Amino acid sequence: MKKSVITVLLALGLSVQAFADSKHADIIFMHDVHSFIDPCSKSKVIIDRQKKINPETIVVDAGDFSMGTLYQTVFEKDASELRTLGLIGVDATTIGNHEFDYGPEALAAMFNSALNSGDTLPQFVLCNVDWTKTDDYTKTLRAALVDRYGSKPYTMIKKGGLNVAVIGVFGKDAIFCSPGCQLTFTDQIESVKKCVEQIKAVESADLIVCLSHSGTNSELSKSEDELLAKAVPELDVIISGHTHTYLEKGIQTGNTVIASCKAYNAYLGTLSLDKNEQGRWTVSDYKLIDLSQNLEEDEAVNKRLEKFRREIDREYLVNFNYTSDQVIGIAQKDISLDKEVPYLMAWAMNKQLEKEGINVDVTIVPSGCIRGTYSKGNITVSKVFETYSLGAGEDGLAGFPLTVSYVTGKALKNACQIDSSLGPGSDTLKLYMHGLAYEYNPNRLIFDKVTQVYLLKDGKKIPVKDDKMYLMAIDYYSCMMLSNVSSMTKGLISLVTYKADGTPVTDFQDVVARKKDGTELKGWAAIADSINELNGNAGKVDGIIPDFSQSYDIQHIAVKSANPFKFFAHPSNIALLIYGVIIVLAAILILIVLLVIKLIKKIKDRK
Repeated sequence: MKKSVITVLLALGLSVQAFADSKHADIIFMHDVHSFIDPCSKSKVIIDRQKKINPETIVVDAGDFSMGTLYQTVFEKDASELRTLGLIGVDATTIGNHEFDYGPEALAAMFNSALNSGDTLPQFVLCNVDWTKTDDYTKTLRAALVDRYGSKPYTMIKKGGLNVAVIGVFGKDAIFCSPGCQLTFTDQIESVKKCVEQIKAVESADLIVCLSHSGTNSELSKSEDELLAKAVPELDVIISGHTHTYLEKGIQTGNTVIASCKAYNAYLGTLSLDKNEQGRWTVSDYKLIDLSQNLEEDEAVNKRLEKFRREIDREYLVNFNYTSDQVIGIAQKDISLDKEVPYLMAWAMNKQLEKEGINVDVTIVPSGCIRGTYSKGNITVSKVFETYSLGAGEDGLAGFPLTVSYVTGKALKNACQIDSSLGPGSDTLKLYMHGLAYEYNPNRLIFDKVTQVYLLKDGKKIPVKDDKMYLMAIDYYSCMMLSNVSSMTKGLISLVTYKADGTPVTDFQDVVARKKDGTELKGWAAIADSINELNGNAGKVDGIIPDFSQSYDIQHIAVKSANPFKFFAHPSNIALLIYGVIIVLAAILILIVLLVIKLIKKIKDRK
């Protein structure tokens, strides 16, 4: 029996009394939906019931509403995500880094499709783009997003006696995670400050809310929204997207509350505030509603979603001879996200490359591209797409293609250095490899832990040579991101990719992996095809997915040694720099000590 939404609202603390007094505010929020719009049918019922209780309730989204499920495949033509946000009553939203994945023309087409639908749509807010630039990329998006859709740095939402200013901002890490985006972003803090100054000067705002696609971090120096709250204390609320953070209680920074409700539409955030005697707002309730509960669903939203699903099969999956609910494999057990799924993906990609006559030395799957796992039971086309769903190719079809390019053995070792030094503490920088393994000493310096790298071929370990070229497969997005490694490490670590003729890759389209028929080999489709073939193209139980449970230990071989020669042997550039600085500082210290001793001796001799 489905739970009453009123019961859920009561249980989660949303008040059920009428609010005529503008000193109370209710906010319902979401972010990083990533095309997981099926739960919106539940959200719609909750939002409608709450608006009947308090008509002044505002509903907002903090970006990355697209890229994550098959709904994104009708992003350009049907604007499925943005129109669904409008349908459930979202008042305002902002841009996320994954909205740029399809390129400027597709993003512009999405906004135009949304407008052409005639549906009610959220107001778009974004304050830190320099729209005065005259390059084609900026002009394309300005024409659609600003000139036609009407995006503003901030908007005023006026409901009854409550005037709410809503600002949108795009963060620094979000910029870093948008390698294909060519917009020029201004400093996020300074841009928000300017918005607040204007709001204070010309608007009668009771409440100032910032939709920030920046995020929080356990390290304060990297926690962009906490830094924003400290720098702009006039903000009352920051809805914090991008980092997929689950803030059970929110973060109170001065008079600003920072709210986050994880990602993938798993939760719907609720925030209630009361105005205090100082004229600021105090949080009276903060809860995250679990949308996996058996809650009532809105029929109109479900009908809209069903229409989108028919379009997905007809317009997109027909290109791959699949349907969205088609079972292509069976998992005999739950497959772990951090130790098995990535190796399954790398193996599957390698298998399809070989099928197309492309024999690579190593296939790499970065953890930041993996969006989910497989549970015991049926594996459908939809589930495979959800686990590796990013981007689109030059062919205009959803899903980044694989790329195949050459790298030096030194570059492969650098990749392993990054994995061994940064991977253990990161959800996005782990590298999972098919065909490669490395030995490392965890006690050595950062970016100097790896001591030996091997190719794995036919059960043998073949040492990788620094000056030899090796053929590497990696998805298009990650190939672009490799170019950022040098700037990240101030040139101390480089991961340059090369074409077959030995020239560096500057246009990543030149190294896109193609099937024998000339079409792009999509990363997600390679995974689906391998699983489907393994299971006899019909999901047969006898086609058991290989066991990848030992793959992590095979790739990462910890070798601890007390031998000082081994500890310092074959240092990396970063280690040489650090050792050099230590030696110079030690020499200076010794010189100072000798000078002091000499001075003391002179003083004694005089006596």
